[in-house]
Amino acid sequence: MKSLKTTHGKISFSWKKTFWLYLMLVSIFFIDFQKVAALDICLVLILTLLSVGIGHSVGLHRGIIHKSYTSSRLFWNTSLLCFVITGLGSPLSWLKQHYFRDYWQNRKDCPKYFRYQHSLFQDYLWNLHLTFTPKDLGRYNIPTKDLKDKKIAHYNTYW
Repeated sequence: MKSLKTTHGKISFSWKKTFWLYLMLVSIFFIDFQKVAALDICLVLILTLLSVGIGHSVGLHRGIIHKSYTSSRLFWNTSLLCFVITGLGSPLSWLKQHYFRDYWQNRKDCPKYFRYQHSLFQDYLWNLHLTFTPKDLGRYNIPTKDLKDKKIAHYNTYW
């Protein structure tokens, strides 16, 4: 972790992220794969499409973070809920981390933590077990509207 040290914030081990990750992975051991039916597989595919496709990719990433399109508040709220259902974490933490990463990756003085100059295994360790807490949140130009949105705040609390 010393090699990840930066003067722009703190990179630290996240017990919460790590616990959540392995809690989700442990559940695999409780599945009786001999009893999985075609209908179960179809349901998993549909829920994956809704949660990861609509919730994460279209809703949170393209819609809320990048503002690639405009939509009704109903779709915005629904896609945000679909993201929460993925179990990938808090929409607010994803929003912040995305802005942090985009800010640094467009600069020559990018800290090692945000670069892509490391192995897939190291990326797994860093992104799923560590967290970056900035010294100055204002530097990242995260829209105040998103930071103070009541629905995002609600899901941040209860995801």
